[in-house]
Amino acid sequence: MMEKNNISQFMLEMYHMDLASPKERKQVEAALASDAELRRRYEALAESDREIRRRYPAPVPAVKRDVRKPSLFGRGVPVRLGERKRLLVGLGAAAVLICVFFFSFLYLRLNSRNQVKKTAEIAGIPDPNSEEGQFRGTENRDFSIFISSKEGRLQDGTLLRKGDSLELVYTTPPEGEYEGVIFAVDGSPGSGVTPLFPADIRDRPKLSNGRQSLGWYELDAAPDFEMFFLVASKNPLRAEMIIKTANEAIAAGGLSAGEPGRNLDTVKEKIKSAFEGYEVKHSYITK
Repeated sequence: MMEKNNISQFMLEMYHMDLASPKERKQVEAALASDAELRRRYEALAESDREIRRRYPAPVPAVKRDVRKPSLFGRGVPVRLGERKRLLVGLGAAAVLICVFFFSFLYLRLNSRNQVKKTAEIAGIPDPNSEEGQFRGTENRDFSIFISSKEGRLQDGTLLRKGDSLELVYTTPPEGEYEGVIFAVDGSPGSGVTPLFPADIRDRPKLSNGRQSLGWYELDAAPDFEMFFLVASKNPLRAEMIIKTANEAIAAGGLSAGEPGRNLDTVKEKIKSAFEGYEVKHSYITK
């Protein structure tokens, strides 16, 4: 088993500033030769020091003082030149250490934020400080269903055409377990609902927590509109029964009422009435 070296960050700083004793220098150099992690820390320290010197190149003015005058740290006791030099060196070292620690902290904090942001971007998660990220943070705390294109989320009623591609997304609260069924209703009179989730209506319709994409769909030539519904509950659901109930609701009289196609608002109210007591969310596009 490899032994961990006992080189502290303070000793590493003193070594870097050439203030370590000969014995301490030997200890640090021996550890640097055998410990890759310590070398990484030392290189980071050296890089931080170079950055400080680059940004703050102003020279430190020389301190002039009459060595014959009494010391400020002793009543009437003169301080010898060697003692003053060591004192000034110590105070300077302390100031440099404070600066190094401060800028190292800032560098590590900013680097950590950048790494988190890059990881989120790779995963397709928006920056929480951006407008989209704040919107996503709100939407992911509740049930919803919405439609996106390659340019982003679409507003309800957006006009699309046959052959256009859209992404269907649902969200649920991040805590708890829910079951749900997702289906589509279009404006064609007499047509049935189109099941979308679960893929097999005989499967258990367990919803994922948070935000979940159902994938991309290509629009067909159905007239007027395409409306998507999410029916969810904490209680177990049978997808077959949900689809059967939805078909019965839209087949009820009065949906066409002399119009060439179904009425969008009537479809919405019929579905909500059929599933009273459930979480019912919808989104739609027009064609």
